[in-house]
Amino acid sequence: MADFWIIEYTKRLHEEGESNTYETHPQHVAVDVDSVVTIDKTKSKSNHTFIVDTGWAYYGRILMKVTEDDVMAEMEKLPPAR
Repeated sequence: MADFWIIEYTKRLHEEGESNTYETHPQHVAVDVDSVVTIDKTKSKSNHTFIVDTGWAYYGRILMKVTEDDVMAEMEKLPPAR
């Protein structure tokens, strides 16, 4: 089963320098825990840089941990597709 972190970030950087963004309002991304290559600690107590195997790095904090079971339980609440 896959575990995910919901990361709230204010800066997103790509290793090739593509699409670097600095957000004025926090953004959120779901990241598979197994895809996190490195967590660079910063001087901040809660914000760090999460480097993912897709080449993206997110500067922010872990907002919550979600398991695949959590996702499946929420999907079961949705109405059936037409």
